[in-house]
Amino acid sequence: MTQPVDSGLDPHAQDQLVEKLTDIHSWLSEDLDATLIRDTAFRDNSERVSGKRADSEGPMPFDDDAAEAARELHGALRSAVLSVCTERGLTWPGERRSPYLAMWLARHIVSLAVCDNARHIAATIIAAHKTAFHAVDTPARPQFHGYCEVCGQSLWSRGGETLTCKKCRRVVDTDYQRQRVDTELEARLFTANELVDVVRDRLNLNIKPKTVHDMAYRRRDRLPVRGRTRDGQKLYRAGDVFHRLRTQLSRNASQA
Repeated sequence: MTQPVDSGLDPHAQDQLVEKLTDIHSWLSEDLDATLIRDTAFRDNSERVSGKRADSEGPMPFDDDAAEAARELHGALRSAVLSVCTERGLTWPGERRSPYLAMWLARHIVSLAVCDNARHIAATIIAAHKTAFHAVDTPARPQFHGYCEVCGQSLWSRGGETLTCKKCRRVVDTDYQRQRVDTELEARLFTANELVDVVRDRLNLNIKPKTVHDMAYRRRDRLPVRGRTRDGQKLYRAGDVFHRLRTQLSRNASQA
């Protein structure tokens, strides 16, 4: 029986995979390591492995589920890098830890997308990401807050009034950083599918792609189409969508 041909990754699938790879590089792998040795925020400060009590005895704590998730994640990433290097003639980066491999793959996403087994690679990484996500002690997904103005490092947070850059240690006000991200986002173009995630993240609203498309088909105050992707998907400016959704929210509130 002939095996189905792997048709590669379209731009939307590439974006989805890059999102998972960014998670792994930015925070998920670090959280998984912390869970692996149970060195998390859920343990008393006096018993964290990083500051273990002097009078403690016995072996270092170890989480079997996190260990298996870490092995699965690293194996998926290493196998993916090896496939891309082999098929596309790229230089093998050497034996590296998961965060580095994830970033390498994100930077070579176009090469990965045209590999013969691209869809299998993506599915394997996404499955490993899911396993790792459920294995960490703090499964609440951090929120992306753009990039540090000083060093360009990505900023992530699970809440709080301030953010601390992991690279240069600069502390910034969360509200200020959020306003910066919103201003940048409003000028960017997205597909309707991408806007579902953007709107949920920035406005805390759950919409469907049809919600965006319907705005573009209205008789009045029609949402303008600002362009198209390489595969023909319509592009909309985030600011246009935000404005209409905020107007609708305000109208609903006044009628309540």
